[in-house]
Amino acid sequence: MKINKISEITEDYFNQPAISYSFLKSFSQSPAHAFISYETQAMSFGTALHDIILEKKEYYVYEKLDGRSKEGKEQKSVIEQKQANGELILPKEDYDIIKTLESELMTRDIAGESFDKILENSAIEQGLLAECELDGEEFNIRIKPDIIYRDKIIDLKTIGNCNEFKWNAKKFKYHWQDYLYSKIVSELSGQEMSFYFAVCEKNQPNGVKIFCLEYEIEKEIEIIIRKYLEWRRWGEDKTEKYKNQVEYIYIY
Repeated sequence: MKINKISEITEDYFNQPAISYSFLKSFSQSPAHAFISYETQAMSFGTALHDIILEKKEYYVYEKLDGRSKEGKEQKSVIEQKQANGELILPKEDYDIIKTLESELMTRDIAGESFDKILENSAIEQGLLAECELDGEEFNIRIKPDIIYRDKIIDLKTIGNCNEFKWNAKKFKYHWQDYLYSKIVSELSGQEMSFYFAVCEKNQPNGVKIFCLEYEIEKEIEIIIRKYLEWRRWGEDKTEKYKNQVEYIYIY
């Protein structure tokens, strides 16, 4: 995969005519999977964690009340009104966990530098558009690293238990994200970038661990991009699910 040009995305990040790590991850299941829009409770918590720790956004924090009580019904009305106004809202129990994780993060060092220092002097969620080429066919990739600091890229992840991250990394193909982000930012900066995952535990004891992946996947990425380009050439059928063929699974 060759990168021809990289530019900054200043607005409408998600509307850029480009594929992304998330798209490729879903596309590897089927084209139809890549166009399913959904948000889980875990994803909402992760968004709030990013908003509060990285972007310092303000949330309306509320105590959960019994919805059957007078106070609970009044609270529901207030929350619905704030949501209609586009305000960010969060239950206090989730807010408290995020603030605990924020404190934990600030005690961590990454390659000899404290996280709080990194956060003060880094580019936060900078959108980048890479114009790429593979086998003579052009396509765009968009990325939005959480943190770019000197020769480091840092991505915040949430999880129930930090010790399960190695399984999540394989399941959600985090090595694809690592590879694409590192390749594009390295090309832009002119220096070799190191990618770190700051993994935050939603469940008690609400700890934080820093991970770095080791992998060899350039061919793996190019295989899925070739499948995407072939699908694009054949008309971009967004309803295509699974191929009408037998898939052989080798257990070893």
